[in-house]
Amino acid sequence: MQIPTAAHIGASVREYRELRNWSMTEFSAKLREAGLTNFHPTTVSRVERGERALKIDEIYVVAQVLNANLDDLIVIPYEEWEYAKGEVESNLRLVTNFAQLIAYWRWRFEDLVEGEYPVQLKKLEKFIADGLVPEDRRDEMHNLLEAARVAADMNRVDFWSEHLKNLESDEERIKFGRGLD
Repeated sequence: MQIPTAAHIGASVREYRELRNWSMTEFSAKLREAGLTNFHPTTVSRVERGERALKIDEIYVVAQVLNANLDDLIVIPYEEWEYAKGEVESNLRLVTNFAQLIAYWRWRFEDLVEGEYPVQLKKLEKFIADGLVPEDRRDEMHNLLEAARVAADMNRVDFWSEHLKNLESDEERIKFGRGLD
């Protein structure tokens, strides 16, 4: 971690002052009004060139007058490659986490489909075969069993993945995800 120097902080102060189109004279007047009575244009100039370090109580007032976050004044700006590196690291964590979640849910799906689910299907089939399901409900139960067999097929996961990819917008994909029971 780099420690910000008076030059880094001074450059940030100058950048914020220039963004507001304030001259050093205008800025120093605003600082004096805010309580930094010894801040004149020459003091501002020395701070911005890194020749004079701001004291801790001064930097708070400077940030307040500039309407800037203190962090923005003292954090050393990153190079573009450092931003890219940070984004890659962040996305690597996301990709890894999602891959682990997908692996878990795939395992859970297979465990369900190969474990208790077939037992439940067989139980319902037996109820139908033994005549324990009322006659007027048998078609409904046969349809349910067929839908259950189709849903338990691993190809169904691929079907829904493909369906999700073919949706027109991210909004529709999010709606699809939220619509899950």
